[in-house]
Amino acid sequence: APASNVGVEVSVIVPCFNQGHYLFESVSSVCAATRGTLEVLVVDDGSTDPRTERYLCDVEAAFPAVVRVIRQANQGLSGARNSGLKAARGQFIQFLDADDVLSPGKIDAQLA
Repeated sequence: APASNVGVEVSVIVPCFNQGHYLFESVSSVCAATRGTLEVLVVDDGSTDPRTERYLCDVEAAFPAVVRVIRQANQGLSGARNSGLKAARGQFIQFLDADDVLSPGKIDAQLA
């Protein structure tokens, strides 16, 4: 059964395989894209770069009420997206690659 979506309007799913150095910028852009309630699910898809673990911890600490890291063995991009989708609590879903950013207000404009 899906997790409860009470209180979460948008779930942003960010697959990450050895791209931790992009996370702070991508998650910051998500926060600037909406004034609504959101969660950012960063799916660590079996990263092998030891620095990525540090970046995952850093982004989780920088956005403690927003970011949730899901760690899994490597399943590829679609597998990581599907894992994020299963864990999502939001009423709406936004997929975002780790090395991409959203424009300020983008999610609010779509919700409107």
